[in-house]
Amino acid sequence: MNRRLEPGDFVITGDIPLAARVVENSGTTIGVRGELFDDNNVYDRLASRNLMEQFRSAGVDTRGAHGMRERFLHQYFYALRRLLIVFIHSSTNAPRAESAEEVWDAL
Repeated sequence: MNRRLEPGDFVITGDIPLAARVVENSGTTIGVRGELFDDNNVYDRLASRNLMEQFRSAGVDTRGAHGMRERFLHQYFYALRRLLIVFIHSSTNAPRAESAEEVWDAL
């Protein structure tokens, strides 16, 4: 299925250039390590990524990214949970709840 991103769409990606395009098109994106990308941070991350790519192209050993750690998994699931709660609350068919936990339990 090939469709275009619409404002309000949600994307999970480890691809920083893709995350920047999603943010530019009013979408919401989180990285695979749980970082929410927005106008405040995605361009800094993209610049860092591009700089590291230039270093690697020049033969500099940048040691690469850290492996997936338990802390990253917790950050990812926490960010995903928060975004799902927001999307459920913004839905017109969302159940009325007293707390975010009630909304989460309704998933």
